[in-house]
Amino acid sequence: MQLFIKKSFCFVILCLIHNKVIEFMIAGIKEQLHMGASKKLVFWDWVGTLVSADFFFSAQKVANANAALLEQAHRYAKVENSVSYIPYAWTLVDKFHQAGYKQVIVSNGSLQEIGAQMIHAPFKHFDLVLTVSEFNPKPDRQMFDYALKHLDVARDNSLFIADSPVDEVAAKTVGLDFYKVDTCLNSYLQIAKKFGFIE
Repeated sequence: MQLFIKKSFCFVILCLIHNKVIEFMIAGIKEQLHMGASKKLVFWDWVGTLVSADFFFSAQKVANANAALLEQAHRYAKVENSVSYIPYAWTLVDKFHQAGYKQVIVSNGSLQEIGAQMIHAPFKHFDLVLTVSEFNPKPDRQMFDYALKHLDVARDNSLFIADSPVDEVAAKTVGLDFYKVDTCLNSYLQIAKKFGFIE
């Protein structure tokens, strides 16, 4: 009888330890999933989205703009080698950075071609700059897949901001939310409003 009681007691103890181990493992998995889910990523095109050779920061284009957004935007109204940095776009880069997003540039230009244009850009906000010097050109998904894996971000937590039909095809291929922009302020303001950066 005493042997039976001892065996029963040991069995109960083992069951309790087993349950605690399972609970610990489940908690760890949930934590990992939560951490992965909390990461967010913005893909940016380069020419036509962040810079434009034919963009001019004119009063007419900003007449009805949000004042606070424009004040910040002026910091990026720089021109180097006939390439204009689209200020509204770089303001959004700041906003996404402040909101904790990872950010990646994906360009169909070579690194040599766009290297001179990148000199004055605030690249501290970007985690990767991917070009056709290392990857297949868009709309191929290679650049996107590399960034998602390298930065460990879920596709569902990612978006793509760009200006061309090729970029839109790439977004659909990868399964990203696509936000089309042009050099008009309004397209960038709509994104800022969508993500709660301005009212």
